[in-house]
Amino acid sequence: MACPIPPKVFLTGLPGCGKTTIIKGVSGRLSASVTGFYTEEVRDKGGQRIGFDLVSHEGERAILARKGGRSRARVGKYSVFVKPLEEWGLDLLTPTADRPLVVIDEVGKMECLSSAFQQKVLELILSGHPILGSVALRGGGLIGRIHEHSALECREVDAENRDRMVEELERRFREYLRTVVS
Repeated sequence: MACPIPPKVFLTGLPGCGKTTIIKGVSGRLSASVTGFYTEEVRDKGGQRIGFDLVSHEGERAILARKGGRSRARVGKYSVFVKPLEEWGLDLLTPTADRPLVVIDEVGKMECLSSAFQQKVLELILSGHPILGSVALRGGGLIGRIHEHSALECREVDAENRDRMVEELERRFREYLRTVVS
């Protein structure tokens, strides 16, 4: 019997379209099989966005970016902290036998400031592990390569399709995981 091809799906779309919400929904439903992280906005008490954190499936956090931070790596008004991504986040992107589904939210300009992150994502794309990720709508380098890679499925999220994607992707990944576990 041939081994099934692992799904490798990257969601893309405008900021705020629901990519992270979909990823959190799917990974929450498949929690026993998931490793990886998602990126979450950090807001001050007044509701203003002040940065972004990396969040593991278990809820552990590490700083990715902050307004006014002290880092030479910058994207717009944010200082990007590459060290936590490389020392903490990359370990989360290592699949295991009991957690083969890798969640990568997101492959964006901030994350791509790390060459180690870019290398890890490329290794995962070539691996035999399923991936559920998100990628910036536009960009060069790794972002462009993901959009153009023939082994990856890039799906644009919008108001018309976002509500049905959680169930659809959960079903697809669950079916794959059932065939490789049994």
